[in-house]
Amino acid sequence: MSLTSLAVRRLRPFALGLYTKTGKSVHTTSRKYGEALYREKMFEYQEPKYIHHSGTALSAFMWYWILYHCYFEYEHLVPSHVYPDPRKFSDEELGIPPDDEE
Repeated sequence: MSLTSLAVRRLRPFALGLYTKTGKSVHTTSRKYGEALYREKMFEYQEPKYIHHSGTALSAFMWYWILYHCYFEYEHLVPSHVYPDPRKFSDEELGIPPDDEE
């Protein structure tokens, strides 16, 4: 008998007790990666309703805030002034010395 099968035999009643007492299922799966045996236990977790509803309300308020300000205060994202065309600047405005200076 291997140590793994002994541990599974001892934990099986505990897992069945969890299933029957709390109504939540316990899944065990075995996967082989190379020669090692990897055992994974997944518990179904459901957060309390007040946490779920408060998270939903907070995310709804966040999206309301973002979309409201993007629509009514779009000047923060897109400036209202027109940028000058950089090709129309003269060399003097850009601070470039004339070509005839040495």
